Amino acid sequence: MDGDAQPRTTAKADRLFKAGIVLTRPPIILPEPNRFAKLYYAHRQGQADDMAAPFPVDFYFKKGSIAEKAWMEKEAAAGKTKGGRDLEATIAPITEVGGVTLEPRENNKRNGDVRSLERHLDRTLYLIVKKPRTEHAWAMPQGLVEGEEQLHETAMRELHEECGQDMNVWLVARGPIGHYAYEHTGDSGSSKTQESSVYFLKAHILAGQCRPDGKEVEDFAWVTRDEMSKYVSPQYYKVVKKMLSEQ
Repeated sequence: MDGDAQPRTTAKADRLFKAGIVLTRPPIILPEPNRFAKLYYAHRQGQADDMAAPFPVDFYFKKGSIAEKAWMEKEAAAGKTKGGRDLEATIAPITEVGGVTLEPRENNKRNGDVRSLERHLDRTLYLIVKKPRTEHAWAMPQGLVEGEEQLHETAMRELHEECGQDMNVWLVARGPIGHYAYEHTGDSGSSKTQESSVYFLKAHILAGQCRPDGKEVEDFAWVTRDEMSKYVSPQYYKVVKKMLSEQ
């Protein structure tokens, strides 16, 4: 958004056409199941174990051998010989596998760095940039359509102009996924009202990072759908949130 943006009205205004890009970093890991889901899967696994064909202990272990005793103790610890299981223990988080300590799913320090692509690994992140102005500074990368450009050409050009050439980006489609119209004052302090129509295209970042030059864009952030509302204007968020994934 540019200038003193206002919601669209019926007043006549000069119209500008712009293209924006909804650049996402898709989830890297599966979301953490809630407690009910964990108990359900543990119960299903227990049912499958109980209904499975009995293990032929006599075939594999000699009667009274140490190996047979070790096996029976292992089965007893698992609760199979008692006809039940401790489901709470079954769903306890695993912190080590094969002597290797697992990294935590979430890292508070990493999640607090809004410029990091490694935050909130189970959520979709969206790129927003901050332009050097007092109002409506934060928005997704966007810019004016120039000459005979098509929307996808403008969106990619603006992305590289504002965020640098260090990102490998895949444009999902050449057609827009959403549209936002707003009114704002003209450039150079003009009091004349202009209307801008922004058409958003979707893309995924595959590698690299946003590296603004500090002139056209001052700062950037990778945020979730909910976090975006803390940066952008309410009018802007009301429209763009429909294009964003809840996960």
